[in-house]
Amino acid sequence: MDELRKRLFFSVLLVLIIYAVRVLLYENVEGWDWINSVYFMTATITTVGYGDVVPHTDIGKLMTVAFSWVGISIGFYLIYTISMYREAAFDPKLRGLMSKIRGEKEEKPDVSKYMRRADRK
Repeated sequence: MDELRKRLFFSVLLVLIIYAVRVLLYENVEGWDWINSVYFMTATITTVGYGDVVPHTDIGKLMTVAFSWVGISIGFYLIYTISMYREAAFDPKLRGLMSKIRGEKEEKPDVSKYMRRADRK
């Protein structure tokens, strides 16, 4: 479980670093304030792409291409890590609760199988 927490912390830290670097870059290259920078980055990472805030300089456009590849990948890694953590931390408790509701005998959860699965990936 500690390994999953480390991975979760690492993935959140990566997202925060990406946001911090890109806010500074977009502020300096495009002249955007931090709200528009965060809004644009979130729309890009989530692949929504509203199109109301777009880069106008060539450097800003090239940064966005690079940011899209990196940001979307890190975003998916964060989602994957959250799902692995949820599966290990909350699913066994939920299964135990459902067993109690059904009146079945409660089984002790085997968290080690989640760790083995996380280590393979």
